[in-house]
Amino acid sequence: MFGGGYKLRIGVIAGHEVYLDLIGFGLFALFVITGVDPGGSLRGPVAFLVAAFIAVLVHELGHALAVHRLTGQHAAIVIGFFGGYTLYMGTDRPRSNLVISLAGPVAGFVLGLAGWLAALQFSPEHGGWPPWDFATGDSIWLLTLHLLVLVSFYWGALNLVPAYPLDGGQALRALLMLLGVAPGRARLITRRLAVGIVIAVAIWVLKTDQSRFLLFIGVWIFFANADEARQEGW
Repeated sequence: MFGGGYKLRIGVIAGHEVYLDLIGFGLFALFVITGVDPGGSLRGPVAFLVAAFIAVLVHELGHALAVHRLTGQHAAIVIGFFGGYTLYMGTDRPRSNLVISLAGPVAGFVLGLAGWLAALQFSPEHGGWPPWDFATGDSIWLLTLHLLVLVSFYWGALNLVPAYPLDGGQALRALLMLLGVAPGRARLITRRLAVGIVIAVAIWVLKTDQSRFLLFIGVWIFFANADEARQEGW
């Protein structure tokens, strides 16, 4: 199923199949490369794409390993535009959903920490804090390591924002159910919270001229919640 169309099967990790969404990741690569000044080197963008691929893969693998641990299922990991997703049959147990949701960011933080420890050993000037602040010189692999640490921590932090369908929003939804909130009510609360966060972030980005990347994420979050709201209401 997942190997057809525009998804390329990369392989299997710990029993979980990994696919690359050629259109999604291709658009992401185009987005990154076209941000380079004309005539500029592609060294940075290529290093960033490699780092992003690894960071997203480890993040999704964190979800997949938790899925297998808690449900016995093997998942399918798809890496595409601005991230990836893990496909499995799902579970109606809030505690399991909470752990699965948080497993991805945790895996990313562990990867970032491992990258930082590697930088302490191999970077001529590893610096201190933030952990991605170390000298890379002319080394392409140290540049990639720098970006890997940066993306791992930032991607994990972004996913912990309590806005469904980000991991933080899914974790909040599961936590509310654990506390006795009815599933429909929990979904309604997290939808409203997500839309509020999107509006606040959009205003902040436009007023401060911050990265438009956050607007892409915000639009995706809004339409994901709007799609669910069409069936259940706001």
